[in-house]
Parts: sequence; C-alpha cells; structure tokens
Amino acid sequence: MTQQVLYDTKSALVLQWQDTDQYGYGPAPANADTLAVTSAEWADQAGDWYVVSGALTQTNPNTPTAAQLLAQAQAAQIAILTAANTAAISAVPCTINGTDYTLDNSPARQTQNISAALTAGGVLSASKAWVADTAYATGSTCSVGGVILFALTGGTTGSSAPTPQTAFGTPVTDGTVAWELFGRRVYLTSGASMFMTAQDLISAFTQGELYMHNMANQLESLVAEVNAATTVSAVQAIVWP
Repeated sequence: MTQQVLYDTKSALVLQWQDTDQYGYGPAPANADTLAVTSAEWADQAGDWYVVSGALTQTNPNTPTAAQLLAQAQAAQIAILTAANTAAISAVPCTINGTDYTLDNSPARQTQNISAALTAGGVLSASKAWVADTAYATGSTCSVGGVILFALTGGTTGSSAPTPQTAFGTPVTDGTVAWELFGRRVYLTSGASMFMTAQDLISAFTQGELYMHNMANQLESLVAEVNAATTVSAVQAIVWP
C-alpha cells in the first residue's frame, strides 16, 4: 500500500493525504510535490502538517523567529514615526511681530511658500536705500528704514523719504512715485493666506528651517531608540511626542 502526502513546495504545508492504492491521483501540480509516509504517520493526520527537509513535521517552518518579529516591529514603528514626522513638518509654526502663525508646508503649498521666502531674500539683499530726487522705474525697489518698498508707479522721488506703510494695499506718494510695501503671499494651515513683508518672510523661513531641523533630529533619535530596542513591546512603546 502506498500512502503519501501532497505538499506545497513554497509553504511546505501538506495539502492532501493520498492513498494511491484506493484512488488515482494525477501528477503533482506546479509548486507541489509528494512524500511517502509511514503507517504511523498516516494514522496521525490531525492538525496542520508540513514537509521540511524531506520529513513530516507539525512545526510551521514559516513561523517568524523572535528576531524576525522584532525586525518586523521595528520596520513598522519606523514607518509610523516617519509618517508622524511628515505630518508634523506639514504645519510649520512661526511668530511674526508677536503673533503666532502656522504655515502650510504641505506638498501642495511648500513650493509656493519657499519661493516667496527666496524671492524676498533676493529682493532684500538687492534693494538699496531710498535716494531723494531720483527716477525709479515701475517695479523697482528701495529700502526705507529697513522696510522694502516697490514702485507701483514709476517716477521721480521727492526731497524726503516716504513713511513706509504698516499695511498692504495702501500706496504712499513720494514725488511722482507711488510706493507699495513689498511682500509675498504665504499660505496658512487654516486655509487662509496673507502677505508678509520681505523681513517677515525671512524670519518665518528661518524659524521654519529651525523647526524642521529639530523635527528631523527628533525622528533620527526615535529611530535610533527603535533600532536599539530588544523586544516588540519596547519598540511599540516608542511613539512620536
């Protein structure tokens, strides 16, 4: 009498117990094979069986080892921490003139906000001090007491420097030049947007860079803790603050 098992060669799991004297079986399908079994093995078919190294066993060879489970937990926790870090840096806090703002640093707005800050930096460094009785073209800029103005309408300046505005949208006349506060629009997590002066934009950008640097250091520290943990429970206890 020939008795055998049909098993999956990938998982090693026994798929079927076969008595070839009583039944006819076709050839083993792809990714499967057969193994002859003893009468004693045939009599004990209960439960899951596997074929490992040419022998029957009820020990699942696919059960992860403790080291594998730890590695899986570490990879999963690092992914969770990385996602938390991404969420944290999508909203960048800054304080401008005593007021707290949260800049929208999500992928949809990040480029626009960074571009605004870089443009402001370029204008800030290129703008020269206001000069009396001097022709300024439309769109040109000048610095008055550290505040950047741009010429909404070109012309010739008067004999004394204009007083910079404190709000956008209110041009000030200087000779035949109409000056407006230079600023760029930035986007907030509230869904609103606002104009910031060049100086405020640089301040917000600098604060944002520091914040993201700190978040990157925090992620790096937490990942190091995860990799140093020796148990799954210890790994899962390491969370984003």
